[in-house]
Amino acid sequence: MVLAWGYLTDRPWAIWLAGALGTLTWPALPPIAIALLILPRSRASVSSSHGLERHRLHEPVAPHEPAPPREPVAPREPTAPHEPVAPREPVAPHEAKRAPVIAAVLAAAGTAAFLVVAWHYLRHPVPGVGDEKFAQWVRRDLLILTVPGLVAMLGIGAYLLLRDPRLFQLRSYLGPLPRRRWIWIAAAIAALIALRIAWVGAIGTRGEGPTGAQFLCEHTLAALRGPVWGPVHHVVYFGPIIAVAALFWHRLARTANDFGPGAVLVLGVTLAFAAGSQSRQWIHLVPFLVAVTIAATEPVWTPRRALCFAALALAWSKLWLTIGYDRHATWWQFPEQRYFMHQGPWASDAMYLVHLVAALVSALVLGWILVGRSPQCRSSPELEPDADASPGPRDVPPG
Repeated sequence: MVLAWGYLTDRPWAIWLAGALGTLTWPALPPIAIALLILPRSRASVSSSHGLERHRLHEPVAPHEPAPPREPVAPREPTAPHEPVAPREPVAPHEAKRAPVIAAVLAAAGTAAFLVVAWHYLRHPVPGVGDEKFAQWVRRDLLILTVPGLVAMLGIGAYLLLRDPRLFQLRSYLGPLPRRRWIWIAAAIAALIALRIAWVGAIGTRGEGPTGAQFLCEHTLAALRGPVWGPVHHVVYFGPIIAVAALFWHRLARTANDFGPGAVLVLGVTLAFAAGSQSRQWIHLVPFLVAVTIAATEPVWTPRRALCFAALALAWSKLWLTIGYDRHATWWQFPEQRYFMHQGPWASDAMYLVHLVAALVSALVLGWILVGRSPQCRSSPELEPDADASPGPRDVPPG
């Protein structure tokens, strides 16, 4: 949460602090902190197409008023000690046409690489660490449904993230950063790496622990466990905010590109983790995902819709469920399943089906209550969705 807050409000000291604390507690966090130190949030905050130009997260939000005829939005003057990166230059027409092609190639290559790795470990799981069971649990008779689902999730999700031409303008994005900030970033990253080396050297006395190969094996096999096994169990573990993020992923992708390449990178890592079904392994990314989801969907929320969402979240929290048992026999049977049905790979097929139906019902309910246009959207032309996702100055008709 500190990491997401530090990035979205452009407080590099908070990003560094989160990375330093993650060095001691959560090894996946420091690399994300390093990436966000190098790729800070853009000051060209957000696209006016979905009403987020008001979201300077460290400033109060003014009451909504009907918008007058617009001129192209000029960048704001610096208001914070660490001002985010300046707006990028307008995208050239040839770059705007080339970006979707590059995005499609990268998305296809990444999806293919994921599936190749998964197929390798399905045939040859990492020996000696208990990964054979993950291969045994894969429903091979359902791979005809599981694999297309993964292709759609990873391929389409990555393409929507990468198709924005601004993503490929790193030179104009990073150019305005002052030299003293680059010096500070280099020193902060060196300190994080040194801290990690010192900490691991002090406490790592019993071998290297889980290896990269073991992680890839378990993660990809958890993705192959069954059709949409990962997304279903992420709703089980984190609640209906995951369904909202999936329904509005195209908006999340636009908002992430408005924030800058750092936000796109974090959402890309989140997408790769979400393909598997061990939700607990990407809990460090959830605060960022929630923040971007709420920012991207801000125009569609009303108090009544928020209350409906809260009711769904309360049901998914399972405060009403008693887990308790005093002996262990097998993961697949009750009472053990009261706990293990929430950990994707260990859930039984029967409880997967129950949760699949519940997740689909939740998504349908959320789609029904959120897809309709809110009064705020109807009253303001600046909240109309863009027909063209490509950024840059656009002439907007009055009214």
